[in-house]
Amino acid sequence: MANRFLNGFLIIFIFLLFSCGIEDKKFDKTTWNEKNDMFFANREKMVKDLIENHLKKGMTYKEVIDLLGQTENHQNDPPNTICYEIMVDYGLNIDPQKGKTLYIEFSRDSALKNVRLEKWKH
Repeated sequence: MANRFLNGFLIIFIFLLFSCGIEDKKFDKTTWNEKNDMFFANREKMVKDLIENHLKKGMTYKEVIDLLGQTENHQNDPPNTICYEIMVDYGLNIDPQKGKTLYIEFSRDSALKNVRLEKWKH
């Protein structure tokens, strides 16, 4: 009897563990820049669809800005690259501990050249 209880508990625990991941959403221009307190509420859920279906090589800088809005001001960004904060986790600290940033690189003639999602950790 105790063995059956333990097996049932393990099955439920494993199911809950796998169901706690980030739920992907379709990219929506109107909610991309919505903030919940000081964090972007939807970007992490939308970034996969954005990269796969909306950011295309050859898009102009203006087309990307029209789609995503103005970029944050990052002083150390590589040349011809704009960045969008996707997620930041502060943990129990006042300094960021980890996060994700979307880098969009343009050629000299302002055509989208490369897109990458970078995870970082301090």
